[in-house]
Amino acid sequence: MLCYISYGQNYVMKGNAAYNTGNYSAAIDYFSKYDKIALDADILERRGMSYYHVNDLKKAIRDFTNAKKLGNSNPDMYYRMGVIKHNLGEIEEAVFFYNTFIDQVDDEHKDYSRLH
Repeated sequence: MLCYISYGQNYVMKGNAAYNTGNYSAAIDYFSKYDKIALDADILERRGMSYYHVNDLKKAIRDFTNAKKLGNSNPDMYYRMGVIKHNLGEIEEAVFFYNTFIDQVDDEHKDYSRLH
């Protein structure tokens, strides 16, 4: 059992390493092999960000939505969802996500000035 747990964590470690170096396709592959991803809000967010960076927006939306349902409330997800919805022409939804982002961060956040 311990070997199985560390095997799954190995995918997370490799996925994080790929993500941190900007190799988003590899990060997606590693994170997708993690058998507990459906229960891990943080890894779902990272995989969603990876999908965002490779322009697979529908999968990014899915992962961000699932991460949120699991309790992840990282403001950056709201910003990225706003950008995605904006790019898809879903302006009302984009405004909702942008406003949620603005409500959660202060003016020191790196993306705050993009919305003001």
